[in-house]
Amino acid sequence: MDAAYSSSKNKQLYNIYEGKLVKFQPDGEMGWHPYEVMNPAREVPADVLRQFLRDGKITKVEYNKLLRNK
Repeated sequence: MDAAYSSSKNKQLYNIYEGKLVKFQPDGEMGWHPYEVMNPAREVPADVLRQFLRDGKITKVEYNKLLRNK
């Protein structure tokens, strides 16, 4: 993966990999650890989801489902 999305609200990075939302947590030593997002409504800031939508990574229907954790 060569890019990730950030939010001004936290330090994690986010992307979609093989159809799954993934967040990357900094490890404190210049590295990142990936974790699958289990609850998008709680774990992914809305501004990141809007970036996914704007860039065509998700559809409007998917965006609304993710906001409601459906």
